[in-house]
Amino acid sequence: MSRQTDTGIVGGHVTSLGIAIKNLRGNMLRSLSLFLVMFVLSGTLFSISLLYAGLMRSIELSRQRLGADIMVVPSAQVAQAREIFLVGSAGSFTMPGAASFPADVVRSYEGVAAATPQLFAVSAPLPCCSVADTMIVGFDPETDFVITPWVRERVGTRGRQAPDEALVGADILAGVGGRLKLFGREFLIVGKLDRTDLRYLDSGIFIPLEGVRSMVRESKQKALKTLAIGPDEISCLLIRMTETGNAERTALLIEHAYPDRKALVVSQLVRTNGASLAVPLKGMAVLFALQWAASLFLIGVVHAFSIDGRRIELGIVKALGATDGYVRSLLLAEAAMLSGAASVTGIGVGLLLVHVLAGHLRQAIDIPLQLPEVPEVALLAAAVFVLSLASGILPSLYSALRSSRTEPFYLIKGDTRGKGGRP
Repeated sequence: MSRQTDTGIVGGHVTSLGIAIKNLRGNMLRSLSLFLVMFVLSGTLFSISLLYAGLMRSIELSRQRLGADIMVVPSAQVAQAREIFLVGSAGSFTMPGAASFPADVVRSYEGVAAATPQLFAVSAPLPCCSVADTMIVGFDPETDFVITPWVRERVGTRGRQAPDEALVGADILAGVGGRLKLFGREFLIVGKLDRTDLRYLDSGIFIPLEGVRSMVRESKQKALKTLAIGPDEISCLLIRMTETGNAERTALLIEHAYPDRKALVVSQLVRTNGASLAVPLKGMAVLFALQWAASLFLIGVVHAFSIDGRRIELGIVKALGATDGYVRSLLLAEAAMLSGAASVTGIGVGLLLVHVLAGHLRQAIDIPLQLPEVPEVALLAAAVFVLSLASGILPSLYSALRSSRTEPFYLIKGDTRGKGGRP
């Protein structure tokens, strides 16, 4: 009856899994070195890919949650507008409103579904304000399509928000029923917005335009700081297009009719913003590609020297009846086991690291970083695993083919350069 021996032979046949594990354990220094190389490669690749996917998802979600297709702002305030809407910085600027830039005219453009004005102010770090350095956004409850869709909780049964009532973002500590003093005028909080992970919405205080204009007028008597905002001024006009509307064409028409305005197409704006934010990640990807190429060469050299050092062992295995295909599968199985284990570990550590550091990364890139959903993360992990596994197996393929085609006599003799080998 055939029995398995320490050499890994069962009934005249060699068990590849047992010998592969034994060989990996027998040379711990080589195995650990290759494991660390593949661990770093797979972990780095997965982390960079996950961050890039999260960045692109965050920017697209920001565009969707803003709800507008075009933002019309003063030509000189494009950079500040981008900071307010996409980054969430507190800021204020104005332009002439209804008298010289009527929203009704814009609504009449082909493809325009809705247009709504907004007016920005920033609360002061003074006793006249309950909160400091916070965006105050005046909006038109009748035409708004940006703020009210996010209202999670509202008191009262009236359909229209009164001038002395406010909606607040999820990050504002005061709750519904509370009161806020802004530039000496008091506002009752009647609603709280759902969290959007868009700072412009999560950290804002939203008051009807009529209430903000009253606050501006009363700031001269009630506040330590007077707001220099004209009675007809607005900060921007947000435009939503129909499904068949052409945002780029409409933006050109607006800029032609109003040369001192800039019509920003939101989709273009977020793409540009995403491209600039992705530059550091792309730089890391280039460096990583160079590191990957160098590592593949190193892995190939290590495998070549390792197999060369095992020529007597391989010669004996072949002399005992192992086929060329078996020897190839044995050597490739070792590489696959090592690469697979390192890849799984690297992906797991990379995922944990990105999640742990997500908060710091949000502050570093200054946008709400939204990591992909579980199915996308799983697909990304599978792609990295396959690539890492191939990167561990392919460098060993040449050495495995060369050794498997060499006759046992020449392997034991130490000749692995092809003498006596079969093509």
